[in-house]
Amino acid sequence: MGDGGWDGVRGVMDEHINTILGFDFDGERNENSNLKSEGEKSPVSEGGFVYSFEKSSAYKLAMELLIQVYGQSQGFPKSERFGLTDQIRRASVSVVSNIAEGFGRNSGKGRNQFLTYSYASAFEVYCQLEVAMKLGYFMDKNKVYEDMRRKLRKLTYLISTMKIANLKDRN
Repeated sequence: MGDGGWDGVRGVMDEHINTILGFDFDGERNENSNLKSEGEKSPVSEGGFVYSFEKSSAYKLAMELLIQVYGQSQGFPKSERFGLTDQIRRASVSVVSNIAEGFGRNSGKGRNQFLTYSYASAFEVYCQLEVAMKLGYFMDKNKVYEDMRRKLRKLTYLISTMKIANLKDRN
């Protein structure tokens, strides 16, 4: 599908989702969302390139969450180094990595396979956050835990909408 086709799908999806839910997560339309997956590069002012997945709201949020997970897990007990710390970090890396890999696939079916992996890993992170909270591993339990849970809910929503849009491209 060409750029115009994806823009049309994205516009229709945004419209339907906002109609069904009555809101979007940021209180406005996200014009930076990009559902292209061909690995196209866009020039950046610094002379570098940005792949299409890097412009994706889901990728950006997953990366933000990954950095937060790494920061928070540094405070976990040393006895968790090869347990919960390692597991939650691997799962959060899996979320962002599978989003990127999905964008590198040539078909909607291929993209959805990796988006499904990313979605499942997000639920794994969600569970591990709850374990860490119940074990008292967060300094400011409610604030940090709730912020990360909110990001995961938004992230799973974004991944789901990308999967729905990919159904239009079933090559």
